Amino acid sequence: MAARSSVFGLGLLAANLAVAAAAVASTAMEARSAPARPETVAASGVASELSRANPLRNIPLSQLTATRERPLFSPSRRPPPPVAVAAPAVVRPQPPKTVIRPPSLALVGTIIGEDEAFAIFLDPAGKAAFRLRIGEDHQGWRLQSIQTREVRMGNGEQAAVLTLPQPGAGSGETRLEQQRSREVPVAQQR
Repeated sequence: MAARSSVFGLGLLAANLAVAAAAVASTAMEARSAPARPETVAASGVASELSRANPLRNIPLSQLTATRERPLFSPSRRPPPPVAVAAPAVVRPQPPKTVIRPPSLALVGTIIGEDEAFAIFLDPAGKAAFRLRIGEDHQGWRLQSIQTREVRMGNGEQAAVLTLPQPGAGSGETRLEQQRSREVPVAQQR
């Protein structure tokens, strides 16, 4: 009985091989008789063979939503959360630096005593003379130090050094500088 079933199995195998060879030969004959153009090959029996091999080939991807809703390779079988796109950083333009004008004062004299020191100024706008002690301010400029022939005034990050005029010269000099970190007034150094 075993010999009979093995002969029957071999016969069945031979029949299947013959059918497959005939199918290949007929496809090869059709390919030789028709001109080889890509659109003809796609429209020929090859496309129908692929359709039979993969039945999902004819279904458009837009209809296959289940794989997007429940992904195969995600452990939770849920789609990944949507990616949050960060809003672009708003670059605010820096405000233009304000031009700091030196104090509109003319240094007329300095008086340095043992207990106190003050400077005498002339306001060119009103032609009025006035005095300032260290720490007092005029129009936003604070008097920081008094030396023999010059004074230093500060306004935020800027400092102005006003000098007395040389004998016989018209007016003194005023120059702007960067503010020093810590200024010790002359009157406090004694």
